[in-house]
Parts: sequence; C-alpha cells; structure tokens
Amino acid sequence: MDIEDRVWAIRDAVLRWLYVRKLEGRKAPATDAADIVVATSWQAPPIAQDEAFDATLYLREQGYLRGQAAMGAGVLRPMITAEGERLAASKQSVRPSKEPLVANPSGVTIHNYAQSNVAVGSHGFTQTINVTASTDMVRAVADALERFAEEHPAGADRAQEVASNLRVEAEDPELDGNRLTALLGTAIGAVATAAGSEIGQQVTQLAVGAIQSLGA
Repeated sequence: MDIEDRVWAIRDAVLRWLYVRKLEGRKAPATDAADIVVATSWQAPPIAQDEAFDATLYLREQGYLRGQAAMGAGVLRPMITAEGERLAASKQSVRPSKEPLVANPSGVTIHNYAQSNVAVGSHGFTQTINVTASTDMVRAVADALERFAEEHPAGADRAQEVASNLRVEAEDPELDGNRLTALLGTAIGAVATAAGSEIGQQVTQLAVGAIQSLGA
C-alpha cells in the first residue's frame, strides 16, 4: 500500500471506528489510534496517533464528524454525523471518485476500488466488497492462529488445523461465506483456553472482523 492509499484507508478506518463505537453507545470517544486498530481489525502497519488526528480533521472538513479540534491533537472527541453514518453503513469510501469506491477500514490491499455499474448499498456491491477484502482478513486469522500455536503448544494441533482449513477456503474462487463464518467461529474456539493472552485476543479480534466483513 502506498502512502496515498494508506491515508485514505486510515480515513475510512476512523469513520468506521466512530460508526462502530456509536452502535455500542460511545457517541464521542477520545481519538485513540490503538482503539481504531482494534475496532476495525486493521491489517496494515499500525496507525500512528498523528495519522488518526489528521484523519479526524479531514473528516470534520467533509462533514462526516463534528467536534472541537485542538492544536496538534485533531478532533478531541469526534462525533459521527448523519452523513458519516450513511457513508459508513453503505461501506463506501470517503475517497472522492466519479464511481463509488469500496471503503478500506482494515487497511488491506484491495485492487479495483471502483465498482462500476454496481450501486452502493446493493447486494452486488456488498458482495464485491466482502469477497475482495475478506480473503485477506481470513489469511490474517490463519497467520495469527499459527503464531498462537507457537506460543501455546497445548492447543497447537487444533490451531494449526483450523489455520490450514482457513487457508484452503480463502483460496477457493467461490467463497462460501457460511462455511467461512463457521470456520472463523471455530478459530475463536481454538484459542478459548488462552483467550486473555495477547495472541489469543488478536485471533479473536481478527476473526470477529473477518466475520463482520462477510456480512454475518
């Protein structure tokens, strides 16, 4: 991902973060890069706090959020606007374009952002987003499971088995959302004995993000 794509992905991530947190009842969370990474299952190199601050300022200029800005700290406690909610719910990117663009809040590399002849919000638009982004997210879950297996020998066999199954499914050109969702649920179960560990939490967060990307 080049620098320009990263900037737009972070802006998408910040908007998605605000949307998710509002659904949870947190209407004006403090701008926190680490929380954004967790809420969006961010897959690229970690978001820096300054990058998150810059994204909030852009989103405020565009009317997607509101709040008081502070020197060097972006918008302190941003609140998503109705327009921001509409955009986040439709999974459309904040990146301007003649054609609707797929939001990239997880930072994965998505080719062919523009989805010509497919209406944003339609089944076809959502399906295209999910198939494109979800395979990379599923692979990320498999990677995390393999790291879990290295750190937790007692659950290594099960974790490696699920990781292998996830990789097979991710390579299938006819992505089966229901089967993948079930496997991702199994991935969460595979780390249950060490769910509180750092890698256990990572597997769980990544799996939940992948399930959400599949529209489950």
